[in-house]
Amino acid sequence: MRLAVLCGLLLGLSYLPNLRWLAIVAAIVGGVEAVPSTFHTLRKRELDVEFLMLLSAVGSLLLDRPQESAVLMFLFSLSRALESFTLARTKNAIEALVALRPSTVVIRTPEGQKSIPVEEVAMGDLILVPPFQAFAVDGSVLEGEGSVDASALTGESRPVSVEVGSKVQAGVRNLDFGLVIKAESTVENSTLSKVISLVENAQQNKASGEKISGWFGSRYTWFVLLAAVLMLTVKLGLGVPFQQAAYASLTLLVALSPCALVISVPAATLSALAWAAKNGLLIRGGEYIERAGEIKTILLDKTGTLTRGRPVVTRVLTFGALVRDEAICAASSLESQSDHPVALAIIDEARKQGCMGVEPTEVQVVPGKGIRGNVQDSFVEVGQITMFPNTLPEGVGKAVKEAFERGESTTVLRVADRAGVEKGFAVICLEDELRSSAIANLAELRELGVTEISVLSGDSNGAVAAIAKRVGADRFFAETLPADKERIIAEANEKAPTMMVGDGVNDAPALARASVGVAMGGLGSDIAMNAADVVLMNDRLELIPTLIKLGRKTKAIVRANLIFGGVVIGVLTLGATLGILPLPVAVVGHEGSTIIVILNGLRLLGGVRSKQ
Repeated sequence: MRLAVLCGLLLGLSYLPNLRWLAIVAAIVGGVEAVPSTFHTLRKRELDVEFLMLLSAVGSLLLDRPQESAVLMFLFSLSRALESFTLARTKNAIEALVALRPSTVVIRTPEGQKSIPVEEVAMGDLILVPPFQAFAVDGSVLEGEGSVDASALTGESRPVSVEVGSKVQAGVRNLDFGLVIKAESTVENSTLSKVISLVENAQQNKASGEKISGWFGSRYTWFVLLAAVLMLTVKLGLGVPFQQAAYASLTLLVALSPCALVISVPAATLSALAWAAKNGLLIRGGEYIERAGEIKTILLDKTGTLTRGRPVVTRVLTFGALVRDEAICAASSLESQSDHPVALAIIDEARKQGCMGVEPTEVQVVPGKGIRGNVQDSFVEVGQITMFPNTLPEGVGKAVKEAFERGESTTVLRVADRAGVEKGFAVICLEDELRSSAIANLAELRELGVTEISVLSGDSNGAVAAIAKRVGADRFFAETLPADKERIIAEANEKAPTMMVGDGVNDAPALARASVGVAMGGLGSDIAMNAADVVLMNDRLELIPTLIKLGRKTKAIVRANLIFGGVVIGVLTLGATLGILPLPVAVVGHEGSTIIVILNGLRLLGGVRSKQ
């Protein structure tokens, strides 16, 4: 950019009396960066747009038109500077991620605290993380509690609370008190490193339009050169003086040059990738941004995608003398030592109602069925209905069946005294918690023109049907295996471009088969990273509408750029062929259109608006 500005200043000064020679200096300054790359291209026996521009500039100098040469080099260097700025913004996304990682950490050893480079952190190391420092590796909190800032890594704007046992990721910043974490990765295989690698690869993975424009730029250059030579030959054959014929030939060469067309796609897609990386969308490349803009059918996995993948208590039905609060408190006490998802849901529900719980005694696990033991002066059993083959009162079996039809899972509770006299039964109904934004997000997809939304799951028919109805899906597929999901996606792809959204593990075949595979909950998962085309960081379902809007906006800008660039080339070429287009006008039209195309692509650095 400094060279471009210097070139412009020298060009302006060259119009002063007796300073016309500064135009030659301006042309040299404007072309100094293009010469090495053009020489390298010529050594490979290839031609590119830079060669055409330098040829035009040298030709203008030889025809004693230094100011026209300087105008060409000024506008050309300015467009190169803007192109470099676009590339730099995408590189900044990587540099910002790298900057999240501290260079050294303090670990706790038997000999005391020790500061080491982050590259030396090993699995299992105990790392002390002071306030306002980022975690160097993935791990779990061993000591302390507080909140962390994950915005730079996941786009999550609000601080996230952490406590003992919470998982933390490399690149996330500690906000409050000092924490001690146990390293569960090294620097090389941390979440942050995987994200950096994915962003780097995305910038190398070109969109199909970019590949076409690159091919067009290299092949079309030969056509431009031959057309200019043909123009020179025809003019000379018609008796036109050499200087005038050469001037017309250079004008045609500039008019036909495809700078605006070549930069149209990368200017847009690189800007879109840069914005996406900063806002929690890791996209493998421009190709998938293009595809996202074409999506008409979306299939979503249920567990871990539409739902949070953890059950919550929805209802408690009691029988006999047992009351709701007593039932939940007894069940949570018996389950207090378990980390089973159902047990954790019951314990959470008990905490909400203020039950402190007591430690059970004589606990016995019944494999595949449930658990039993003593809670104070009561004998308590919690488990599946099959755990109580002969003791169920009338109505319990019916309640379990009705819950199943509603899509709920159930746990049966029996409470008796130590002598075995029954006090009562309870049916605890649970349901996988729907993400709070799921209904609104799917409604927004409808507004965007997505014509079919389906839910896929290996869960039971009732559970999947209930979720599909709540979110307003058109269809659902229950009790599906990974191979079934892949087949369903393949069939959908034959009708329209299809997006699959899953958790990246059992959904991997379907993610790979879809036009665009989107991994939810895949941050840090190798399977998700490898199978999906897009990873939504921090499980943010609202990024799916954002992805589609970004794809459509990118396609619209690319289309506008290509049409605009093509029209400008057509008009300039017609004028040059008819001999009514001066070289300075051709230069301004050519390089001006290139700058406009780049600036239009840079609009994507502002991203798209989200309803969330």
